[in-house]
Amino acid sequence: MRSLYRILPLCLGIIMGGIISATQAEENSPAPISEREKAQLRSLLPEPSLFNAVQTEKPQFFDEETLYEYINGAAESFHQYDFENLISAQYKAGEVEITIDIYNMGTLLNAFGIYSIERSPDLDFIPIGTQGTINPYGLNFLHGPYYVKLAAFGPDNKLRLILVRFARSVSGKIGEVNPFPHVLQSLPKDSKVENSEQYLKVNPLGYSFLNPVVTATYRWGDEESVLAIFINANAKETGEKWNSFKKHFDRTKAKIEAVDDLTGAFRVTSEYEGEMIVYNTGRFTIILRAPQENAVSLLQSTRKQLMIYAKD
Repeated sequence: MRSLYRILPLCLGIIMGGIISATQAEENSPAPISEREKAQLRSLLPEPSLFNAVQTEKPQFFDEETLYEYINGAAESFHQYDFENLISAQYKAGEVEITIDIYNMGTLLNAFGIYSIERSPDLDFIPIGTQGTINPYGLNFLHGPYYVKLAAFGPDNKLRLILVRFARSVSGKIGEVNPFPHVLQSLPKDSKVENSEQYLKVNPLGYSFLNPVVTATYRWGDEESVLAIFINANAKETGEKWNSFKKHFDRTKAKIEAVDDLTGAFRVTSEYEGEMIVYNTGRFTIILRAPQENAVSLLQSTRKQLMIYAKD
């Protein structure tokens, strides 16, 4: 009997622990899409009769937990940018079948982030929403907190026109067109590779201790550098980030030297990561990978632009 009394508290503890864990998991799990959110997403879909089209299936909705059912392994990339919900609709216009996916990413910056990693500078760009790209069978565009992807199948000579018409309809329903996030506009324009900007949130540049970053590629002839801007809360956090960098560089036995004529900047040479300059200024940590001869002037220009941005 004595052993039974010893077992009972243990069993009760396990049961109560399981109940608490399940409750916490339920509290932390994402909420399903509300009817209001569904109505908002539906309101962005094109009216098929305007295009002599029909909607072939009832629109489908996906949230944080169910997105993988729709795009499987690609869902992780969207989750990294705080994906909220999605509506997917199917249309048929004559011989052409169209799929429209409207991803609600919550903010313009998050929407730009997922859009930016799926585009490349050599794509065919089109002025829909803030920006769009088009290929023979698909059109993607960024507009407000939404990342919209359209795919079409049918006779090649009809696809582009139909993609553009349906995309413009969705963009018009979303409403006012926002410019790119302001931090992107602060990147120096001289020698920047057009449409090379990206917004990276998870392990930016391979550093888990850094916060999200905006990057862009700069080119001079055959030489390229990547400029990365980290926005910190204040100068104290900038210092903490640099301390984390130094610990990392110490582990990798990298060489660190102060940069002449640029207070707060250090040239780092690493066997594993190549050469870079880390520039700590105010609440910004700026990294220039593969720096060229004009590195100091580029970093000074970046700082000047960021000071304008910081005041807005």
